[in-house]
Amino acid sequence: MSRQDCSKSHRKNRKSLKVEKKKRFHKKQNKKYLKKLVWSAYANTINGLHQLYHQEVKAENAPLLLQGIGDVLQNNQQLEGGKRIKFLNFLKQVLRPETIPLLYAPIALYNIFRFRKYWINTLESWQPVKHWNPTHKSGGFEVYEAMLKDLLQHLFVKHTMPEFMYPAWQAQHSTHLWWFVHLGKGGNIKDVRSLPFKLNSKMAHYFTQAPRHYSIEKALLYGQVCALGGTEAFFEQWHATHWKRIYKDPLFFRQVIQFFAYYPELTNNREVAQVISFINAHKYDGQKVYTRAKGIVHEPPVAPNFSLKGRTDQSIMRLVDEWLSSPRVLSSVFDDSLLVWTPDPTNDFEYWDVEKQVLYKISQLINNYELWLEGKAMMHCVGTYTHKCLGGYSTIWTMTKVNGQGKEEKCVTIEMGKKWRICEIRGKRNREPKPQEMEVIKQWVNKENLALSIDYL
Repeated sequence: MSRQDCSKSHRKNRKSLKVEKKKRFHKKQNKKYLKKLVWSAYANTINGLHQLYHQEVKAENAPLLLQGIGDVLQNNQQLEGGKRIKFLNFLKQVLRPETIPLLYAPIALYNIFRFRKYWINTLESWQPVKHWNPTHKSGGFEVYEAMLKDLLQHLFVKHTMPEFMYPAWQAQHSTHLWWFVHLGKGGNIKDVRSLPFKLNSKMAHYFTQAPRHYSIEKALLYGQVCALGGTEAFFEQWHATHWKRIYKDPLFFRQVIQFFAYYPELTNNREVAQVISFINAHKYDGQKVYTRAKGIVHEPPVAPNFSLKGRTDQSIMRLVDEWLSSPRVLSSVFDDSLLVWTPDPTNDFEYWDVEKQVLYKISQLINNYELWLEGKAMMHCVGTYTHKCLGGYSTIWTMTKVNGQGKEEKCVTIEMGKKWRICEIRGKRNREPKPQEMEVIKQWVNKENLALSIDYL
């Protein structure tokens, strides 16, 4: 290497060293500045706690970080006697310059203080894993849950704790806190006496394996369902249904879960909700039904001894489909208050087709439920015409035909406007009326002296 090249390399190294030295200096300065901010915030926080304790400042007037803990400090019912000063000292022990965001969890801190007799380690020995950055815009709100979990693990947990148990400390439910303490010491959930039902070992195992976003109650149910053969996919569908009445019947509850476990295709086809609704209506709750004579009435359960024994997935779905397709059964999507309007004086109509041996019927729809049923069966929008009928702008009629075996089939929906003019006729999926259907309608028009829109002449 030439002398000139050596000189260039030396200058380059000196320049890089100078830049590196400058970076280290700024990093050191930033660290000092950050430390100063942290200690300043800590001092202000401790001072604020003392002001709240001595009631020099009301909780609602304190900074946002201190409002929740201020409510606890100034609550004489929660902290009667000498507990207030003990709680203040506890807060001063648990708070470090790097753990100030813990004050975003005032209920959890109060619960930890209440259960201080069950700590397995001291506060002094706690070495926080998560620290906060005072320059962050969130003010530490994004890290307080991680800090709280770290503190709870230090004070109460010897063994692995299910993730869904930790939120219990931020709620007013002492029973769940006792369960947490029991599990933290290595106990088994099935040995807890305050459980709402008895768990076996398999159920207890699945309880601990429940997804972290579940509530504790949901995790308990998950343990039962999975132990009986249910999958997580089935459980999610099951939990979204009205399962609580079935759950009160332990033997049938077991039968239902095992039935779905044996026929997983019901879960794959997302038919769980339909089957559960069918069971509730027939076995437990009864159902609301509609008839023109009585309106909406509640019928008692028709099969209180209903069982799944001997049934298959196909046989149960046949029953469910028949039930769902019945026009008498009030749909769960329908508001059960009937909106009835004044019927048009025009008479209903019947016409016997001698050649085809078919009876045609034209009848008026008189309330919003009949409109809804018509729109559902015909797959068009007449179900939304309630405002037209209530306002007297239109009346809606349905035309059906009955064959020789007594089977009734819908043909078209007819809208009659003012001055008894038939303005629209639509079949299923808004198809145009067939020639034979128009012949029957014209017979009705002539008999009742109605007018027919030019589109149908």
